[in-house]
Amino acid sequence: MKKFLFLPFLLLPLYSFAPAYHSNFDYKTEFKKEKEKAAKKEYIETLIKTFSYQESRGNHKLTGGSGEVGEFQIMPATWKGFCRIYAKQWVQPTQKAQKEMLYTVLTDWVDKGLTLEQIAAKWNSGSHFGWKNKIGVNSCGVPYNVPAYVKKFVKTFKTLNHVY
Repeated sequence: MKKFLFLPFLLLPLYSFAPAYHSNFDYKTEFKKEKEKAAKKEYIETLIKTFSYQESRGNHKLTGGSGEVGEFQIMPATWKGFCRIYAKQWVQPTQKAQKEMLYTVLTDWVDKGLTLEQIAAKWNSGSHFGWKNKIGVNSCGVPYNVPAYVKKFVKTFKTLNHVY
């Protein structure tokens, strides 16, 4: 019996040297990251809804006067560029593919820090630089006014998303 009583006293000190499990997981930081990720996703989805409304009122069969097609009125050359940059291969511009591509493109632009106005201007004119002065007629004879487009886009965005 004395041997059994002695055994816990021998083993107990050994447990004190065992490494304790300490988690480095910071719940507050992770919660904040997840919240920011959800907010970014909602922001991008609202951008997509805004482009859909502004460009075609959701009509994915629409063709514009300069050759732009689909719900988001993407120019064929722009689509080819998106495929080269983001998909690394040609993708048929189906309704689903256009929406997925737009999500990818907008995620990239948001990650690069473009503002709401810059995103609208870049979509409309191909560049987010100098957009406040881009007014004229394109080579197909279609008039454009990037500042008016951006103003209308921001208004529509704010209507669709009451947060921003």
